[in-house]
Amino acid sequence: LYRMARMEKVLPEALQVVERSLGSESALSMSQDLTRAGGPASVAAVLNLVTGSVEKELLDGIGKLDPELCEEIKGLMFVFEDIMHLDDKTLQRILREVEVKELALALKAASAELKDRIHSVMSQRAVNALSEEMEMLGPVRLRDVEAAQAGIVKVIRALEEAGEIVLGGAADEFVV
Repeated sequence: LYRMARMEKVLPEALQVVERSLGSESALSMSQDLTRAGGPASVAAVLNLVTGSVEKELLDGIGKLDPELCEEIKGLMFVFEDIMHLDDKTLQRILREVEVKELALALKAASAELKDRIHSVMSQRAVNALSEEMEMLGPVRLRDVEAAQAGIVKVIRALEEAGEIVLGGAADEFVV
């Protein structure tokens, strides 16, 4: 995967080797259109298809070789708008870690659907406070909004690494 991330083109045979080496732990299928180009985006697409433990192991390996590349791949794996797809409990846990001002700044350029999704897990008082904070901010630079969004994604990744939340990826099996 490290070599794949450093390449621009990936041979289908190389992806088949990755698929075989991940074995039954992977939901990776060659029906996915990953052969067009290599690079960090292809690696992120592959890692989004494997279970959390395999993903962590592979990212740790890439991180030892090239920490900056590892962060770039992580950034491509989960983006701010992906918050919309998280379950209520996970979203509430994330919101407890994020300051209202940072959330207000991050939501300035977010879609109406994402704003509604976040409001749906907040109390009415918290929604009012967030709306008031967004109004007080006034016009903001796009790069500041993007920095706030990246900060929230970083919090999400830290919570995932600590095992406090579970993000998408391959379906994990649960034992009752």
